[in-house]
Amino acid sequence: MTGLDEPLGAERSELLSRLDRLVAVRRMSKRERLRNFPLATLRNSFKMRLATLYSSWLGGYLTPTVDTVFRERMTLIVPPLGDIWIYGADIDTDPEVRLTRFLIRHLKAGEVFFDLGANLGYYSLLACKLAGAAGSVYAFEPSPFLLPLLKDNLRGKPNAHAVGKAISDSAGVARFFIAPLPYIGTSSLRPDWQQGTKPVEVETVSLDDYCRSQAMSPTFLKIDVEGIEDRVIAGSSGMLRKGSPVIALEVIFNPIQEAYRKALRLLQELGYRPLAIQDDGGLRPLEYGGIDAYLEELGRRYKLVHDAPNDFENLIFQRL
Repeated sequence: MTGLDEPLGAERSELLSRLDRLVAVRRMSKRERLRNFPLATLRNSFKMRLATLYSSWLGGYLTPTVDTVFRERMTLIVPPLGDIWIYGADIDTDPEVRLTRFLIRHLKAGEVFFDLGANLGYYSLLACKLAGAAGSVYAFEPSPFLLPLLKDNLRGKPNAHAVGKAISDSAGVARFFIAPLPYIGTSSLRPDWQQGTKPVEVETVSLDDYCRSQAMSPTFLKIDVEGIEDRVIAGSSGMLRKGSPVIALEVIFNPIQEAYRKALRLLQELGYRPLAIQDDGGLRPLEYGGIDAYLEELGRRYKLVHDAPNDFENLIFQRL
């Protein structure tokens, strides 16, 4: 990873500046946005109202194609990806803002980026931009609903690969529970994770087996797998010992479920240390015993940035 004391370069500095400007607007109150950007605010409000009515009344969704803040085209599903539709960036929540800043600062050219739970590929596309032609991106998304659009979004990028499998602790076939709109991003291998789901059968594979079959391993691993984090880490232990990738792990708290606690214990046993993403995308060390207190602290922070209620965080893990 690139250290914060190393120069970012003009392109990444400009990308951070564009992102920061969008975040500043997003975090204004509705009254402030209306006063400063009246036409855009009214237009965006109408667009979101239209999408919401279309979804709630007719059960439909929109599939607009937008230019992202990192200047890649991306087709969306709205709802739920309204912020990317309006702003070209996933800035609806504070954890995603800080994760984006972290990646811009730290993901180097030439990295091998695994995106577990890629959804429609926002972070995969960002990683393609940052890793460049010398790097590669593997976007894992088991949902048969999302996978075709993910493949469309990555089409034309020779360093990007969409993989239609669920990462777990073993190879086989499992039931995958697709959540309804606008909660499609919370689909999971766990039947109890979301209400109103539709089960489908998907292929599963462990990262150890996948990396062995491909004769490669990631240098950076983003994990957002909705309640099966412990299974993913358990099925990756060989690769994690050998390859030592940096890990970004989404943790849902309030309270922390046992799947996350198991994942944290496994990472600790594997010699990984936890780090918190700061507001500017930098890192500060955490202790495993202090993670609960840190997550409680986040609840107060979210209120300050108009992002409450919220109950998840992206923690970084690095091998000691």
